Amino acid sequence: MNTEIVSYNSVKAALTDLTARYSKVVFDVSTPKGMGEAKGAYKEINQHSITLENARVKEKADSLAYGRFVDAEAKRIAEQLDGLRLPIKSQIDEVAKREQREREAAVKAEEARILAEQAAAKAAEEAKMAAERASIARQRAELDARAKAEADRLEAARIQQEGIERAARAKIEEAERASRAAIEAQEREARMAREQADREAKALRDAEEARLKAESDRIAAERRAVEDAQRKEREAVEAKATAERQAKEAEQRRILQQQNDVLDGRAMLTAFNTRFGHLPGFITIASMIDDFLAEERKAA
Repeated sequence: MNTEIVSYNSVKAALTDLTARYSKVVFDVSTPKGMGEAKGAYKEINQHSITLENARVKEKADSLAYGRFVDAEAKRIAEQLDGLRLPIKSQIDEVAKREQREREAAVKAEEARILAEQAAAKAAEEAKMAAERASIARQRAELDARAKAEADRLEAARIQQEGIERAARAKIEEAERASRAAIEAQEREARMAREQADREAKALRDAEEARLKAESDRIAAERRAVEDAQRKEREAVEAKATAERQAKEAEQRRILQQQNDVLDGRAMLTAFNTRFGHLPGFITIASMIDDFLAEERKAA
């Protein structure tokens, strides 16, 4: 089968050239020149698209015309075949319809026979069931009569038994009342004894609680007294330590001040000695200051 469409060949030939020139080309459309080149390329490619579409429409129209011719020719030949085929089919259908009617008649006859047999069997079954129902009704009547006689006998026995049971219950109830009265009396005596014991136990508990509370109060008072004494002792110790620390700090400040004063005087005398020590008969002041400081350190 030839699948080539000749009218498309010119466009396919142009497609090779267009692909070589424009595939993956990016135009600088931000400039007038680039925009003009892009529009020119688009117009050229679009012209081939129009050519391809026109060729497609023409090829399709030719194909449709040929298809209509094929359908008309097939219809003409089919009508000639039907002129030969349908009379034969009519003969075959007639025989088939007759056979179908005969089968349906046989089925209906068989259904009628079965229905007649079923009706006869149903009538015989209903007669049998009627006889059985009559027998059951007679047996039920006999059973009801015997049941009524037995029920009457049992009712009489029940009434007699109830009388005996009432008398026995009366004796039992009287004995139970006497027993409950004795038990209630014993329970009252026991309850009174328990209540008296509870009161005595409560009095003992109250006395013990009072004793424990007094003991707790005494211990708490002693603990508070001890805590007050300890607190006062701590305060006295802290006050003494503070006074001693303050006295020591004052003494240290006094000594430091005294040393500073001496050092200041020594510096002045040393300068004086340096300036005038070369004079005849001048006593060296530095040695005197060193002796003085040594004495002061011993005294401290």
